[in-house]
Amino acid sequence: MSKYPMTEVIARREFDYSGPAGPAKVLALLGKPAIMPDAPNHDWYCPYVIEWPKERHEFYAGGMDALQALLLGISALRL
Repeated sequence: MSKYPMTEVIARREFDYSGPAGPAKVLALLGKPAIMPDAPNHDWYCPYVIEWPKERHEFYAGGMDALQALLLGISALRL
């Protein structure tokens, strides 16, 4: 689980995955950037989630402002 909670979903994409266990749907969710509650410099984070059929992985990207956090979150999902 991510250190920071998921926020309102602002973008989502569904992928078709084909692996050893057969085909599956994978969902990528991007959350709205928010201020880190414990950051002394008022840094921002952008949460993102990758959902597999039996797993959910939560992450976040941090930035000095909302735009940087959003761009880093999008970049991380692309990887």
